[in-house]
Amino acid sequence: VGVGTLTFNQASTGVLNGVGAQVAMAANMTMTGNLTLQGLGLSLAGNPTSIASTLTPTIVTGVLNMLGGAGNAASMNLSGGNLTIAAGAGNSLTVAGGTLTTGANRLINDGTATLSGALPVDATLGGIDVGSTGTLNLSATTINVGASGLNLATGSTFNPLNSSIVGIGAGQVGTVNANAGSVVTLNGTTLNNVTFNNASSVNQTANMLLTNGAIFNNQLGATYTLNTTAAGYLYANNTGVFNNAGTVTQVSATPTYIYSGLYVGGVGVGTLTFNQASTGVLNG
Repeated sequence: VGVGTLTFNQASTGVLNGVGAQVAMAANMTMTGNLTLQGLGLSLAGNPTSIASTLTPTIVTGVLNMLGGAGNAASMNLSGGNLTIAAGAGNSLTVAGGTLTTGANRLINDGTATLSGALPVDATLGGIDVGSTGTLNLSATTINVGASGLNLATGSTFNPLNSSIVGIGAGQVGTVNANAGSVVTLNGTTLNNVTFNNASSVNQTANMLLTNGAIFNNQLGATYTLNTTAAGYLYANNTGVFNNAGTVTQVSATPTYIYSGLYVGGVGVGTLTFNQASTGVLNG
């Protein structure tokens, strides 16, 4: 049992590097400033444990970067509690090499999180919460979510650019919940074995693909805007379902095709089921 406190002060110019190394942070440890992990493993094993705060559980106030370098990718495992990116313009998490694995815990983002690379976050067993001041950006990447899923609070922003959200679990479908007042922009987004529950406003600016039984629920009072800058598609390449109890509106000058699926040799190979509830509106 830890009986003391070690404060590790990381200056803005400081870099903590390792090759095949693992840094274990137990309870009663505080880290301040900007931390860059490059080719280094970081295990947050204690709870309470904090980065840049004496608050509990794990809280980032500052900049946390997980970067690949020299053939080594950084990794982080949340084995003892949640990881929170605190509110504030200067507080951020960037994962651009390696994987942050939540375990049964959660990544709570009240700042700005930018994820890219092969698999920046694996939240199969835990989940991701984007708070009212949080922004989550995905860029050409894939994240895994489970039944506890990705939850977008009122006031949050979610921008998945050319990225996939994949539900992976023991017979479970992943979930995304966009609460009223959140803002979502789908730009080249794939939902794979995921149920997306939209109670807010979603703006589709490029293709959106539903695959492996993915379901999009546009709930009563929610809006889904088709606003593609070039001819775009809302489609499935095997099976997908779009349930509309809210309002779907086409606003762009170029068409958006609600499409049964991909065509291979002139033959459709997917099925998109579009269910229009009695309260649903389809405008164009």
